[in-house]
Amino acid sequence: MHSNAIMHVMTRTTIELKDEHRVMLQAIAVSRGWRGFSRAIEEAIEFYLHHFAEAEVARRALLGRMGSWSTEVMKRSGDSDPEDGI
Repeated sequence: MHSNAIMHVMTRTTIELKDEHRVMLQAIAVSRGWRGFSRAIEEAIEFYLHHFAEAEVARRALLGRMGSWSTEVMKRSGDSDPEDGI
């Protein structure tokens, strides 16, 4: 095996899908010329995890700035109650 080769280990599992999700996944698979919809599920999971990670980074950045605005700045920004923390 080449030293730069990447091995993909797949795990078989069973998931429960709503009928409408199964139909949509099958339609995606057919439109892309795939036999089954495992690749569509894989893409959906990768998309979700990527965007979840981005959202988590943004959330942590905002939480890290908590308290950095003065009460006066918050009043000028239109916050009705600066003590809310929201």
